[in-house]
Order: sequence, then structure tokens, then C-alpha cells
Amino acid sequence: MFGGATAVDGTGAWLSDEDQLVKEKVTIVYSFAEDLDKKKIKDVVAYAKSLKEEMKQSSVSLEVNGKMYFIE
Repeated sequence: MFGGATAVDGTGAWLSDEDQLVKEKVTIVYSFAEDLDKKKIKDVVAYAKSLKEEMKQSSVSLEVNGKMYFIE
């Protein structure tokens, strides 16, 4: 979408509704954009929503300008 990206494998963790720590494999994808307008942000959010559904996740996160957003 922005000309390139870097993917890094890692381990993520979150607290379940039963207060249990759940760990899972994650892939963190970095992509840098100099020209980020509203349309591109909408496209990224739509893609994140489709990934969330495809991977059967309760949410995925996006970080923009150092601020975290959860797509639920």
C-alpha cells in the first residue's frame, strides 16, 4: 500500500475474560508513509478489519504516529 513493509515475528500476550494470560505467535508489520491522507487511513483500517475476520481474532491493532488503535 505504501511501497514496502517489514514483517517481524514475535510473541504477543493478552488477558482473557477469565483473567488468564494468553500468549500467541504474532507478526508485526511496519510500513512507513509520508503522505497519509484520510482515504489511505480508511483503506488501512478496512484491510485490518478483513485480517481480523480472516484470522478469527477478537481485535488487531494499528499504530499511527505513536498512538495505538484497536480494530474490534
